[in-house]
Amino acid sequence: MLNEFALDGRVALVTGSARGLGFEIARGMALAGARVYINGTDQGRLDLAAQRLAGCGAAVHSACFDVTDEPLAAKTIERIAEECGRFDILVNNVGVRLREPIEHIGSAELRGMLDVDLVSAFALAKLAAPHMAKSGYGRIINISS
Repeated sequence: MLNEFALDGRVALVTGSARGLGFEIARGMALAGARVYINGTDQGRLDLAAQRLAGCGAAVHSACFDVTDEPLAAKTIERIAEECGRFDILVNNVGVRLREPIEHIGSAELRGMLDVDLVSAFALAKLAAPHMAKSGYGRIINISS
C-alpha cells in the first residue's frame, strides 16, 4: 500500500515549510522518497528545519526566497530544475493571516495578504508548469484556509 505513495526520484518545492503544516508536508514527501526543497524567508529557520528533517532521515534542501518576489522565485525554480534535471511537485502552502478586526485592516494589508496567499500561488504554478510539462509529470497542490 505504501508504494502507492512513493515519490522516489521526484523533486518537490514546498513553500512556507520552515514550520507547521508545510514542515510536515515536506517531511512526509521526503520520507516518501522525494528530493524536497523547503522554503521560507528566514535562512536561519530553514537551516533549523533542515536539521530537524535530517534527524528524521529525510534529505532536504533549502530555497530561501519571498514568494512574492517573482524574479527571485523564477531563478530559484530554474536553479532547482537545473540541479535536479526535473521539477515535479509544487506545494503552495505559504500563507499569511490578518488577525485584526476588519475595521483595522486597510487596503494595503489586504493586498499584501492576497499577494502572498493568492497571487504568488498562481505565479509559482505558472513558473513550475513548463518544467513539469517537459518531463511529462507534475503536481501542483494549493493549500488554503
